[in-house]
Amino acid sequence: MVRRASVYVDGRGQQLGPPKTEGARGEHWLMPTVVALLTKRREMQDQERSGAPSWKEISYEGEPVNLVFTTPVGGLVMRQTVAKVMKQAAKTAGITAELGTHAGRRTVVTTLFVDGNEALEDIARFVGHAKPSTTAGYVKRLGRRPQAVAQRAADILDTKADDDHAEREGSE
Repeated sequence: MVRRASVYVDGRGQQLGPPKTEGARGEHWLMPTVVALLTKRREMQDQERSGAPSWKEISYEGEPVNLVFTTPVGGLVMRQTVAKVMKQAAKTAGITAELGTHAGRRTVVTTLFVDGNEALEDIARFVGHAKPSTTAGYVKRLGRRPQAVAQRAADILDTKADDDHAEREGSE
């Protein structure tokens, strides 16, 4: 369940606040691989917590929050820190392309749309976009979708082809 987000507030620093959009709030299903990685991250964090001289307790709207991604002492992580970690991980993995924090989201959206043939509305809900038009902006290639749509359109709408087909069958 997504109920809050880490945001930077001028003059106050990194804080928990509402998600950027209503589409981000609510239930989001995670793939088993992601759940396994988050579980592993939680185990690593437990080690960090036990080794830290003190651990920052975070709350939101008066309720304690148990975050998965924190600084080594339990604080909120800044977006720039995440970008730096991603850049270093890509370099370590031998990836030379510039990766931003949304590179994975673009890949997921494009793959589900092009290879999975999923509807933009369903993908938007999956990735937490309030509007499918936002999701459409993440699609980086169309693959064979245009040809497939044109073929389906011809199959459904081209009555001339149906007439020609029936005429050929009748003359045989």
